[in-house]
Amino acid sequence: MIHSYQKSKVTRHSHGKTETVEDQIIVEQPVSLTVNGKVWLTFMCTPIHLEALAVGFLFNEKVITRANEIEDVRVCE
Repeated sequence: MIHSYQKSKVTRHSHGKTETVEDQIIVEQPVSLTVNGKVWLTFMCTPIHLEALAVGFLFNEKVITRANEIEDVRVCE
């Protein structure tokens, strides 16, 4: 299972008080978007909902205009 967070010690400053606690922090990782067998770009993101991210990115960049233009969407390790 891929997690978008990890536990880490953090220092919090609030209302004039400082404390070190263990908390969950968001983790990003490099993800490459491959289109027609070629790596098109790599960006940093949380490793969740990657199929939706890829399709939305292609739509936003006007690479596609409809979902039926996509033959296959896969997340690879």
